[in-house]
Amino acid sequence: SGIAASSGVSANVASMVVSAGGWDVGGVVDFGLTAATTTNVSAGISTTSATLGAQNTYVKQSLPLTAKTDNYDVRTPAVRMSLAAPPTVYLVSNITFSSGVAAASGSISARLAR
Repeated sequence: SGIAASSGVSANVASMVVSAGGWDVGGVVDFGLTAATTTNVSAGISTTSATLGAQNTYVKQSLPLTAKTDNYDVRTPAVRMSLAAPPTVYLVSNITFSSGVAAASGSISARLAR
């Protein structure tokens, strides 16, 4: 399953609540394309819903495809977070496409920083 993507619009693919403390958080977004003509994809970790964060919290990749039906996985960078309160952490996706259909699904994980 997953969420239907709108071109150029960031959206939450997954989320989790972590306790206060230091965490290494990462994830993978799977972009599913159906006859899609694409320009680029982004995947990131954020504490702000449906928003790609600061530099080094997301990756943006060029994906120049024409009328392609396939799946593309994009791994986020590992993001170290020092959190004073237990927030929700989001796996955020963004895809730019001009035709066809795109969807996004994925998984997020966190481990205590050492």
